[in-house]
Amino acid sequence: MSWEVVFIRRISKLVVVIPALLWLLLIVVLSRQPYADQSIQSFLHDVAPKEVMTSAVPDVTVHYNGATIVAKKEPYRFVEFLFRKSAHLGVYAVLACVTAFALRKIPGLRGKEWVAWCGGIASTMFVGMLDETLQSEAALRTPAVQDVLVDMTGGTIGVLAAYAGWRWRTREGRLDNRKRE
Repeated sequence: MSWEVVFIRRISKLVVVIPALLWLLLIVVLSRQPYADQSIQSFLHDVAPKEVMTSAVPDVTVHYNGATIVAKKEPYRFVEFLFRKSAHLGVYAVLACVTAFALRKIPGLRGKEWVAWCGGIASTMFVGMLDETLQSEAALRTPAVQDVLVDMTGGTIGVLAAYAGWRWRTREGRLDNRKRE
């Protein structure tokens, strides 16, 4: 086998790591942004008057990280809170998926998918802790242990969705192969 073929095979195994690294880079960049650069409250003020927002939100009070948000009194802040926590769930779901798929391609882990799935969830914990540490250095950002739990929840949801998709795809592939035989 020529050295070019060996080189390409080795590089192709590393290429699957690129999406996970790029997603990690995105998280690090967002973590370092000051709160003012990420806030959507001014956008919400432009889009909907306070009366509309107040009538649209439920009559709930949220206690999170030492702060209290009364939805009917601070509808913009409440909607932004929901948006930010939903973003945590989504961003970390994607991180867990791309990490799990990258780990599944490592030759030593073939046949040990559970390691990849657990590694995807573990990555959300470690990156979540890194995220909160970086936020502590950004202007008007406060780190929160609860956010790491939200991140891990998103990672778990992402891994479960990826696993379900992988199982469905492999089952469909097996069914298609049986029909051909």
